[in-house]
Amino acid sequence: EVYQVFLAALEVMAYSAVEKNGIIQIVPDTSARAMGLPLAGSLAAANNPVPLMVSNLSAWWDGNDPSGTGVKPSDGTLISTWVDKSGNGNNGVQTNPTRYTPFSANGFATGKGTLLFDVTNALFLAPDNNSLDLSTGDFSLFAVHKPLAVSDIWHWFYEKGDGSNTILDYSFGIDISGVMRLSVGNNFKDDLFGDTTIEVDTAYIHADVFNLTGSNNKMYQGNTIINDESIIAGDVNTEDLYIGNKLGQEQGYVGYIAGLLIYKKALNDNERNTIMRYLSQKWGVSL
Repeated sequence: EVYQVFLAALEVMAYSAVEKNGIIQIVPDTSARAMGLPLAGSLAAANNPVPLMVSNLSAWWDGNDPSGTGVKPSDGTLISTWVDKSGNGNNGVQTNPTRYTPFSANGFATGKGTLLFDVTNALFLAPDNNSLDLSTGDFSLFAVHKPLAVSDIWHWFYEKGDGSNTILDYSFGIDISGVMRLSVGNNFKDDLFGDTTIEVDTAYIHADVFNLTGSNNKMYQGNTIINDESIIAGDVNTEDLYIGNKLGQEQGYVGYIAGLLIYKKALNDNERNTIMRYLSQKWGVSL
């Protein structure tokens, strides 16, 4: 009991005890707590989730908590509504029972629940909302995912547009060439590609910071920059947002999506790192 109290005290001070060759060593803790973040699953995280600690959160779809209640579904449950946990009401809804998306209780690893998408079951609709209108300003996107197919078709996390590409706010996902892609503005006014090939059955955290104010875009795979180039203004449109597929075209994501986040601003490095570390700790994905 005394030893457990000792370990708890170390945790508060951002240290941990590690056994090596039969000797207990006290080492700095590089976990979320040591970085000033509440641990995923802790009371602090439940009361003040990290994504809400960064301002201008437009949408947050959590694959481990699709209902937004904190109650995890049983494995195989078919999901018809993916609740937006940002508080903006951007819920993704599927009204066709044949296209409901199954919940996978251990999609990433034991206890790491996700939604399991394929081309036929993916297409949640989040009706147009001002908080989702992004292309004429700054924005930041995050996706935690594990693809089960790449390079055969385009695999979109989401698209806000009419499916024709001539009217497009933005789309984010995996290009047919097997790299990450962000397209912004009508007729792909800004068409941005990552420089790293995506591997099947590998967990990733991808992010994009579209800084229109600074005329620059940066795309990240973990902490590595995979796109860094200049950008131009997007186009105003009021199309709906589609999660997991492209409207009218079977270009759906195939694999596990654990989380999607949208911020209506270009996050600075500290803010981006805060979200990346949170997602890494929550889902067990290396940065």
